Amino acid sequence: MGVLDRNLVAHRAIFEGLAGDGAGGIYDPSLAEDGSERLWMSYSAVQPSPIHGLAFNAISTRVAYSDNRGRDWTDAGVVNASAAVQLPPPHQRLAARWEHEVSRLLYDPWAPPPERNLT
Repeated sequence: MGVLDRNLVAHRAIFEGLAGDGAGGIYDPSLAEDGSERLWMSYSAVQPSPIHGLAFNAISTRVAYSDNRGRDWTDAGVVNASAAVQLPPPHQRLAARWEHEVSRLLYDPWAPPPERNLT
């Protein structure tokens, strides 16, 4: 097993708790610590389409947190869910989705507490 193979296995283990949230993969992580030792991560979660499979993925933005410096992650929910949309004529027969990816997570220690509490 090469170095790259070992790294991929390690990353799969780290994000295994989030596998149901991104069956097609987890991409574009953005990390921030909240000042209380909790580490937060926003990421793009890819789900294959139930109709079109991998040819037409649904990409949503989700947030997760870790209380052990990133060793394990707990899903905190979806921020922007991918959604099917109806296109206007003459394209109404085409399949289309709103996609949300490449988020950026930022901790603002001066924000009032209700605005920065996610759980």
